[in-house]
Amino acid sequence: MPNYIDILKLENHIEGGYFGVFYKSSNKVKLFSKHVHNIESGEERKYIERYACSSIYFLLEKQAFSAWHRLKSDEIWHYYDGGSPIDIHTIDNDGDLKTYSLDNPGETEDSSFQVILKAGMWFAAEVRNKSSFGLIGCTVSPAFEYSDFELAEPYRNQLVAQHPKLESMIDKFIKPNAIKSCNQSSNYPVLSPKKNRLSAKDYIKKLNLGKHKEGGYFRIHYNATDVVLSNDETAHSAGTAIYFLLEKQDFSAWHRLKSDEIWHFYDGESPIDIHTIDQEGNLKTQTLANPLLIKNASFQIVIKSGDWFAAELRDKSSFSLVGRTVSPGLEYDDFTLADRKDLISQYPQHDLIINRLTRATLFQTKSQAIKTFSYAAIALISSIGIYSFFKKN
Repeated sequence: MPNYIDILKLENHIEGGYFGVFYKSSNKVKLFSKHVHNIESGEERKYIERYACSSIYFLLEKQAFSAWHRLKSDEIWHYYDGGSPIDIHTIDNDGDLKTYSLDNPGETEDSSFQVILKAGMWFAAEVRNKSSFGLIGCTVSPAFEYSDFELAEPYRNQLVAQHPKLESMIDKFIKPNAIKSCNQSSNYPVLSPKKNRLSAKDYIKKLNLGKHKEGGYFRIHYNATDVVLSNDETAHSAGTAIYFLLEKQDFSAWHRLKSDEIWHFYDGESPIDIHTIDQEGNLKTQTLANPLLIKNASFQIVIKSGDWFAAELRDKSSFSLVGRTVSPGLEYDDFTLADRKDLISQYPQHDLIINRLTRATLFQTKSQAIKTFSYAAIALISSIGIYSFFKKN
């Protein structure tokens, strides 16, 4: 196994496996949810304040597993790397046991890069191949708080009484796993860089992606049912998630959102360079890719609310597939596509990259069309005049 435990500075998780906090929003939201109550008094509250979002790296390997637990917010698991699918088992309120496979869908049938785990639902997870590992990201909206986290072990008898047919499955993952990693990459087969299992065309078809107005292809995969109030007191879903694909010369044009957005790298042979202009006018480029293959890259990149950003493939002959999570959830009114002229006037020092990663607006397109038609008309009139002159002479 690549030594992700050291590279990402992961440590033991109380539920089993290894984790490292990557991001926690600085913005707070007011959450309306039946799953959230006043922890101290036990009395129901109309709302509770939470940070908008948090995201971690999480690693499972060999015999280790994530014990049965539940949260008071929805959680999205993202598959980044590994030699094994991760099987996520859930018990819903009706007592139905379901298993979801988290992996590259081109490599494992009926798997997905994203799995949504609903608030209040008991779930546990394990790697299918007990000689390998899986590295994932876990995004929680509103943000994870330890007071919102419950292990199932204290509720074991209650769970078995409620779901007697699931007793063996409950007991299999009831006690947090204390297996320690040897943390030595030499004990694992060396994983060579994986070639794309699916092409861009395959992903567009399989994930039912459509064209995005900023460029690229996308599909909304998740829109939270929980409602939050953002800083400006407007109601939003707690979070949204999409699949997003860029290929070849296409790019994500300069735009900005009113919420933080996290990009997650899933698959593709090209890194994605994400350029941002912050509210002080500073230009920065971050690289989204596997950090073992690309220097200074990361599986996760956060774009702060209000910052302008654009993205492009480094290898213009390839493609990359990513996930994008927004918390509070994306509303189209919160999305602003940059006007080339206006953005350059605001940040003239960045005119080259702004010009390269913006597209002509509808007005500009019409103006260009009118100019082109005018030039063509003049040329036609001139040619007729020249033809008449030669005909007369």
